[in-house]
Amino acid sequence: MLEKYKIWRNETNLDQILDEEGMKLLLKMYPAYFGEVTDKKSQPVLQMVLAEWNVRKGILAGHDLRRFVVYIWERISTMAYKQECAHSVALIDVNNYSAREQGCLACISIYVDLVNMFEKYYPNSFEHIIMVNSNN
Repeated sequence: MLEKYKIWRNETNLDQILDEEGMKLLLKMYPAYFGEVTDKKSQPVLQMVLAEWNVRKGILAGHDLRRFVVYIWERISTMAYKQECAHSVALIDVNNYSAREQGCLACISIYVDLVNMFEKYYPNSFEHIIMVNSNN
């Protein structure tokens, strides 16, 4: 398992991903907030508002959203490691998220790929993934 992970990291050049300018630009278009808060165990919390993301538009624009989400995982995992935490927490607001708009076939394939990547390469990275439907 670890050997496959190392091969995947090398093939995808993940050691450089946190320094890529393209990822920082995508972060402005698809906001995610890292470690501004921690949970009661001092684990960093990733905060995202999915309504701020337009996955379909990103796909049509040619944005590499798979790599961008891996960038997010790498960034929060690095924060947890530096804070000597085994896990982090994700808090995802799905208020105003539209499955009709974000559920195109290309979008669904990205979602499936991301779930598979997360399960394969980032198992147990998050202690909790909390999805809420808040009303602002």
